[in-house]
Amino acid sequence: MSKPLSFDFHFSQTPGAQEREPQQPLRMLVIGNFSGRSTTELAAAASPLAQRKIQRVDVDNFEDLLAQKKPRLMLPLGQPDELNLEIEFRELEDFHPDQLLERLAIFQQLRDLRQQLQNPQTFAEAAKQLRKTLPDSPAEATAPASPPATPSPSKESNAETLQRILGNSVSVPEPAAGGSAAVDVRRLIEEIVAPYVLPGADPRQEEYLQCLDAAVTAQLRAILHHEAFQSLESSWRGLHFLVSQVAMAEEVQVSLWDVTQDELQSALATDSGQLQDSLLYQRLVVEREHAPWSLMVSELSFGAQEADLRLLAGLGAIASQAGGPLLASAAPSLLGHEAWTANLQSPPSPGAARQADEKAPPADGESDNWQALRASPLAPWIGLAAPRFLLRRPYGAASDPLEAFPFEELQDPANQHAGYLWGAPALFCATLLGTAFLDRQWQMTPNDRLELGELPAVTFTVDGEVQLKACAEAYLSERQAESLLAAGIMPLLSFKNRNAIRVPRFQSIAEPLAALAGPWA
Repeated sequence: MSKPLSFDFHFSQTPGAQEREPQQPLRMLVIGNFSGRSTTELAAAASPLAQRKIQRVDVDNFEDLLAQKKPRLMLPLGQPDELNLEIEFRELEDFHPDQLLERLAIFQQLRDLRQQLQNPQTFAEAAKQLRKTLPDSPAEATAPASPPATPSPSKESNAETLQRILGNSVSVPEPAAGGSAAVDVRRLIEEIVAPYVLPGADPRQEEYLQCLDAAVTAQLRAILHHEAFQSLESSWRGLHFLVSQVAMAEEVQVSLWDVTQDELQSALATDSGQLQDSLLYQRLVVEREHAPWSLMVSELSFGAQEADLRLLAGLGAIASQAGGPLLASAAPSLLGHEAWTANLQSPPSPGAARQADEKAPPADGESDNWQALRASPLAPWIGLAAPRFLLRRPYGAASDPLEAFPFEELQDPANQHAGYLWGAPALFCATLLGTAFLDRQWQMTPNDRLELGELPAVTFTVDGEVQLKACAEAYLSERQAESLLAAGIMPLLSFKNRNAIRVPRFQSIAEPLAALAGPWA
């Protein structure tokens, strides 16, 4: 049996809470991928980490900073290895589907086609174009010169008519991997629309509009729920959540460092094996401004794998030398779960979820590695939180309707958990600490503020009963919360009757349980 990992780092100074002057602000550093650099092409364009700026962000310059960074995504669409859709963002509103419909070429042409279908003078040609998307249909599709002034009576219900037009229920296609940099818009539109046009369908105006809207809806959902899109939107909306509540005055200063997980791992590596010689130590400890950092917040989620624990320990060690603790997020796999919505009454050992997957490598020693980190001198400087928290309501008629056309982001809000936009719980905990500091400055304690309300509220009906979606992914019982606390995780607790979240207490990952170390009272 292999020995547990060692988390014994040696520095010239011992980690310790440095006393702050009363007038000093609380300085937070948020570390995350804010550029969307998840592909080789985008990563190659990034500036070297040694020169990459750490930038202040607040409510006044938030949009300017987003425009300056110009985050960009390359999303694979269409058939494998064929098409890539490039999306650039200049403001937070650019993540909204109305803006996507307005700015992206594939939606611009679909929108034009929709307008032509609504115009009696252009309907026939638009309907003909729509039916040409069928691979086996004749070039000359049968269609009236113009839609009838009064639709013919039909014995079909609206649902039956839509099913006949669409063939089957609309599903969100999974985007394929790979692709070229350019988009063949005409071919892509044919691929998008073709599944919703059936031979022999009556070419009535409303039915063609339903057909087109179904195609646009499916493609829009595919973009909004793409893993890379959700990750980037979550980063920026999560940052906005933080700064809009704590960075309105000089007492709390929030800074952003745009770094990917791979870059962090590389920046921790040294030839000497000493963390003090690493690029990350140089940037965050040696080259920091005169005032030390008070808190580091990572948007990453850490599991039980060796690489995750090494990175978590390295970041925690750097944070302790820079002046404050590290806040990060716990992945469900850290305690052997596939999701935080699973039964958490008796957490299995770390790695159990991966062992259940035949494709996953064995997880020998993961439990020992996690316990070794919890028992290390670094542990009081690391705080992990879970589950995630809801950042916005799904788009739709009951919450945030689109201007362009009727659109529901989620077909089944009660069961499409992955379709919601979730934020890093570390940002929620950082917001609690920031609001506590605004109340009492350096006389604060982390447990001064443990609850935030007025969060996005989503309701739906199940078996005739109106239910509120948990603002933090799942409704955890008191026993489940205590189980997570004992495992070194700070749980975010949802209320069944109001849109709020509470953290039972701030603590570190340490075993035996210990408070989160920091520069506060």
